Amino acid sequence: MHEELIDAFKVVGKALKLENLVPIAGLLGECLVAEKLKEYGEVFRETKNYDFRVEKNGEPVYVQVKTKCVGKSWQLNAGKFLDIEDNGIRKIQIIKGIRDEHMWKKNSFFIFVDLNIKDLDFKTLTSKFYIIPSKDLLEIIYKTYPSKRINGELVKERPKGRWDSKHCLISVEDIKEYEDKWKLIQKALTSETL
Repeated sequence: MHEELIDAFKVVGKALKLENLVPIAGLLGECLVAEKLKEYGEVFRETKNYDFRVEKNGEPVYVQVKTKCVGKSWQLNAGKFLDIEDNGIRKIQIIKGIRDEHMWKKNSFFIFVDLNIKDLDFKTLTSKFYIIPSKDLLEIIYKTYPSKRINGELVKERPKGRWDSKHCLISVEDIKEYEDKWKLIQKALTSETL
């Protein structure tokens, strides 16, 4: 089925401009992840905070999928991960800490899908998966989002006119150690400590 989904994406992709592939790429990424997750348990579609819930023997695992088809990074909203105070006067954001919300529950994961389209002829469409526990992703964002310290505070300076943006990039380099770490999902479903 994996190859059939990729082939369908290629057919649709050839009919569209590259920038119009992003929503379709997201759907393809979710389908590819759901297919793989079926190997580990029963997969349910979620609607709040996660794309999927996977269960095996009553033990749930929650999964959020992020897909990219071009470029070197995925885009996230740092405001969903960090407690950020906007300071419009100084045009900076002060990072107060990590948001303590339900999204960081035990056994929650982000799966980043890299479809890696090299050309519009789709001769070289490959998919890579990076499976990262949410708590680990949170630490990466906390380390990489702030740009410097001012008076002991972690701050993010933003370009003029965009100081309220919480745009955050996660690069392949940031998460490369999590490539194909499906065993993390398997361990979580068998109640092993991560």
